[in-house]
Amino acid sequence: MAEIRMDPPVIRYFKKLKDQKLKSLFMEAIRKKSEDYTIGDIKTGELKGIYCYDLRYSKTDYRIAYQVQIVDGEIIIILKAGPHENFYRDLKKYLG
Repeated sequence: MAEIRMDPPVIRYFKKLKDQKLKSLFMEAIRKKSEDYTIGDIKTGELKGIYCYDLRYSKTDYRIAYQVQIVDGEIIIILKAGPHENFYRDLKKYLG
């Protein structure tokens, strides 16, 4: 099982998230990542090396973006989580 680390913006996003069911869906998806990080789709182009995982809740699409670094096994770093709208644009800006 890989270690999970979250960047500060992700931690803030989860703290502000009021919907507990959505929060538990995100946490379940992150737990799955710790068991098998290949579940998500790997991106190409400007986001090369970034994995993204899709969720759907209450007719809205959500994404989780993460990187995998091999250090003493595996470490998964969650870079961004949130609704699909402007997700990739904001992720590029964050990585920028």
